[in-house]
Amino acid sequence: MQTSTWRTRGRIPFALWLCIGEPVDLTAVRAAVAAGRPIDAQLLRETTEQMMARVRDQLSELRGVPAPRAVHPAPRRELPGDLSGSAA
Repeated sequence: MQTSTWRTRGRIPFALWLCIGEPVDLTAVRAAVAAGRPIDAQLLRETTEQMMARVRDQLSELRGVPAPRAVHPAPRRELPGDLSGSAA
């Protein structure tokens, strides 16, 4: 973790904390796509969940508190024109 203070012209200086972790290993996703798995909503959702879990873990490390155990996804909103029950 690194702390830095930035000064901008005519503005109040602020502290910026950086926490840079290891790269997210996406070799399994790349292998699945190379094997013929289509890049669909399910694959993108799984990949996003994997990356966001890493962000959550790093944020808990930065804050010094344990990461939440349960992840509560945002409720799906239906927009005008959506078909009820259709896959998003």
